[in-house]
Amino acid sequence: MAGTIPYTIISTTLQSTPTAVYTSAAVTTSSTTVLLIMVNIGFTPSPSNIQMTVGRYTSATPVASGSYNIVSNTTNISSMPFSSTAYYMAAYPSMIDSRGDAVNMSGFALDKPGVAGTFYYSVWMTSVSNVTLTGMGLGISIIKVSP
Repeated sequence: MAGTIPYTIISTTLQSTPTAVYTSAAVTTSSTTVLLIMVNIGFTPSPSNIQMTVGRYTSATPVASGSYNIVSNTTNISSMPFSSTAYYMAAYPSMIDSRGDAVNMSGFALDKPGVAGTFYYSVWMTSVSNVTLTGMGLGISIIKVSP
């Protein structure tokens, strides 16, 4: 079990193709393991829609085309359409807060890999247009809810 990963501070540029902004430590499962994945991200709003999901991959260096989107139960995170919310754990609309207040985006999902193995969970984000997020706080918790 990876457990709770403490908040980490990330600066990244998002674009219309998914970007892996954080990858968990290795998580070992049995064929019956069910995991609860919880993600919390804090950032200053941008003038672009932002989407977030979590993918499962077999290596610590995830590749979008081979990552399994645990939200939509599909392989290939690189093909997440903006027009369908079925692919995202959470989304945030385009807005600018003139006060510069930070916002919080959270998402939760259950994952049952169905096979024994070692997996890594990556937080993937996209944006309708290029946007740079600096000082973004991110936390991920991965908890076994069934052996």
